[in-house]
Amino acid sequence: MNIYLLGFFVFLLVLVIVGFYFLYKKQVPKGEKKAEFLFFYTDWCPHCTSAKPEWAAFKKETTTVNGYTITYNDVNCTKESATSESMMEKYKVEGFPTIKLVVNGKVYDFDSKPTKQNLTQFVNNTLH
Repeated sequence: MNIYLLGFFVFLLVLVIVGFYFLYKKQVPKGEKKAEFLFFYTDWCPHCTSAKPEWAAFKKETTTVNGYTITYNDVNCTKESATSESMMEKYKVEGFPTIKLVVNGKVYDFDSKPTKQNLTQFVNNTLH
């Protein structure tokens, strides 16, 4: 009789462990894919001024692409600060506007006219 009771408790223990495994597995989100757009600009640049509305429209409509969550970082380089200077150096910014996409530490340069359509095409081609 004791062996049956012991077997029953072992069975219950295994059942509880398996139940917790599946419960925990559903609650823990899988690694989220993330990408970050960087928009380097100055207030005095006419190209930046014409790019800003296109950039704003793109940002408003593009939050996820092919499973990637997109974040945006607008870097105003008009008044050179320690932050903007270090970012310009890190990402090798030589002119304005400069748009870069960072995915898993890899930097992709956007080298077309900054229109909403071109930005959308770029992000769809890059994040596939």
